[in-house]
Amino acid sequence: MKSVYDKKLYFKLTIFFIPILVFIIESISFGLIRYKKSFFPERSYIKYEHLKPDMINGIRFKEPINSKDKKNIYLNKYGLLKTFYESEVTNKNKGIIITGNSVSLGHPFIERGLFKKTFTNLIEKGIRDKGGLIDVVNLSFYNFNSWEEKVEFNRYLNSFYNYKDLPNVDIYASIGGIQDFWGFIDLLHNKQYFDNDYYKANGLMTWKQRNKPFEEFYEKAYKTSIGNVFISFDIFFNSFISLIKENSNTIEIMRRIRDKKSRQLIYQNIEKYDFNKINNEESLLKNIIENKLEITNEEYKYIKNSTILSTIRNLKSVSVTIPTSKVLFVYLPTRISIKEQINISNRFKYKNLNIQDLHIIEKDYRNSLFAGLSQIKNIDIINIGSIGKFDWFTDESHFSIKGHEKIAEILQPYFLNALSNEK
Repeated sequence: MKSVYDKKLYFKLTIFFIPILVFIIESISFGLIRYKKSFFPERSYIKYEHLKPDMINGIRFKEPINSKDKKNIYLNKYGLLKTFYESEVTNKNKGIIITGNSVSLGHPFIERGLFKKTFTNLIEKGIRDKGGLIDVVNLSFYNFNSWEEKVEFNRYLNSFYNYKDLPNVDIYASIGGIQDFWGFIDLLHNKQYFDNDYYKANGLMTWKQRNKPFEEFYEKAYKTSIGNVFISFDIFFNSFISLIKENSNTIEIMRRIRDKKSRQLIYQNIEKYDFNKINNEESLLKNIIENKLEITNEEYKYIKNSTILSTIRNLKSVSVTIPTSKVLFVYLPTRISIKEQINISNRFKYKNLNIQDLHIIEKDYRNSLFAGLSQIKNIDIINIGSIGKFDWFTDESHFSIKGHEKIAEILQPYFLNALSNEK
């Protein structure tokens, strides 16, 4: 009987103690914020209040009001990523214009103020140290696919001549390549869903499955603006929850415990794999298509070819737009595409696809993509998708500091060669 009483007392004390503990943690943390300190100082660099809706490409960076604001210290006055060198006068340097996704943007280091350590900055510094008078403009943004890269590049072409400090386009480089692959993976899982909506263009343009929350928000915001009061309460509630998630140190502690546990899963009982030793890729791909994707081989090929043709059209459009400039397409490695692998069973999964499944699909997609791109005469193709080591990455896609240094070493000679062989 005493045992039952003790359990009830323990339960009541726990229920009573948890809110008090949370209150104490939050009170102390907000007190520290008052004096511009924090339990987690680097959190101040990972806030996204400096993003804004964009009528051209959905979302983009705000132009910074205060250049010393640590939250967006990596952005220049145009809302573009700062680079090692930026002109303040009439810019007569060779212009290298880079587009890409969060990888070429430099996530997660740019948000921590380490933008000078990203490979795009290291390439610019390396070329200038060798005497090359160049100016790199980085138009990359989170989740950009080749369509959005093309659109952002056209924005630059329509705007840059208004500003004397922005260079002409001597070299255009699309760096990344993997975002269109994720569009392909989305399509494999949502083919019927996309087919039902003409305006979504199969998710291969600005509308993407992962952007569905933005679409829902825009619809709610519009309905609210024309008098639907009830939806405004829904927006307010979601905003309040987001405010708590962003600023609560209690939630941050729980998130870090979860992330630490995830990292331990990857590195405990380390098993190394070499995907070079996979000698039955065709058979494994057939099994993935039939038993995991549950589609026919013909459907798989149709979706793959549709995705690749979209990418080719986007790159062709860029090359035709700037016929006198050099055009590069760089396909970067990810942890999924490299040969050296660790603990694939405890790693990232997409739906029911594990790392080995994604590796096999990605390799098949990349081979088909480059077979198609090789038909375009005026684009230089740089395929380094399978190059790299596990410690070059912070996650499945983004580079570590070491990874940025290695990628810069690999790519710099290509840019030097492109500069010496301009059209």
